[in-house]
Amino acid sequence: QGSTAGSTPSARALPSPRGSGRPPLLHRPRSRSVVGAMPVRHVVSFKLKEEATADQKAALVTGLRGMAETEGLKDIIRALAVGEDIGIPHPSGPNAAVMAMVDFASKEDYETYATHPEHIAVIETFIKPILLPGSRNAIQFNIPEVGKLSTCRADKRKRSGSSERAH
Repeated sequence: QGSTAGSTPSARALPSPRGSGRPPLLHRPRSRSVVGAMPVRHVVSFKLKEEATADQKAALVTGLRGMAETEGLKDIIRALAVGEDIGIPHPSGPNAAVMAMVDFASKEDYETYATHPEHIAVIETFIKPILLPGSRNAIQFNIPEVGKLSTCRADKRKRSGSSERAH
């Protein structure tokens, strides 16, 4: 029947990779409420039209950063970073000109932000007039903790003094 309050969804065993000698993997289905309660990171980047002026770009960056102090948004934006490309070329093509990374306590907070009139005003006033059409890229994903980047295993090994080499 249904699960009781506080219980976790039932786990089902998945077969272990053939010949791995490892026990079966467990898959716990995520309920919508569990995913919604996790912090969310929104990352967006875009290129600017060639005719965009330095003043327009500066106003865009100021507008993005200002959202963290805007009534109705300051209570849901938990962390905000805005960056401008520093001009290091990449073999795959030109970089985005501006990016924003915004953390929220939940999916619901992100959804409030996405449709908030002040956020829409930043888009209409500062982004759209100088956005290179088709260049916007964005992703929203769950994160373990607001305002922190996950540390990769190699970094953890370096800090703990351990090494990959066999002794």
